Amino acid sequence: MAFGLVQYVRSRVAANTSHLAGKAVAYAMAFLALVFSVAALFVWIAQTESLVVACLVFAALFGVSAVVAALAAYVYSRRVQDLQRNRPSAVAALLALDPTVARLGVRAARLLGRHAPVGAVAAAAAIGVILVLLNTRRPER
Repeated sequence: MAFGLVQYVRSRVAANTSHLAGKAVAYAMAFLALVFSVAALFVWIAQTESLVVACLVFAALFGVSAVVAALAAYVYSRRVQDLQRNRPSAVAALLALDPTVARLGVRAARLLGRHAPVGAVAAAAAIGVILVLLNTRRPER
């Protein structure tokens, strides 16, 4: 059993490592292609117009791209903040997953009584976590 687990982990690590290495090479090649394209365009503008015009064109181009990137980062951070603010609690997520968890939570609340709402929520969450773990466990081969 342990040997099978080691083999599985080893194969997953090897697959992920080769996948990441391939992506890194692809991104590096795309970056180099972009750099050489920008350099070629700069040389062409410098030869047809002048060096000052080429510098001003690229200053404007990179300035506009910096503003667009800053706006995209701002919009993304606002979206992440909104999603974190509207995220349901762990107990609500468990209750949404399985109606059995809700029934067990109600039973636990009745069992513990009215004076222990925190205990009832904790018991319902614990029972829900156990049930979710039992339902998602894969059979061994």
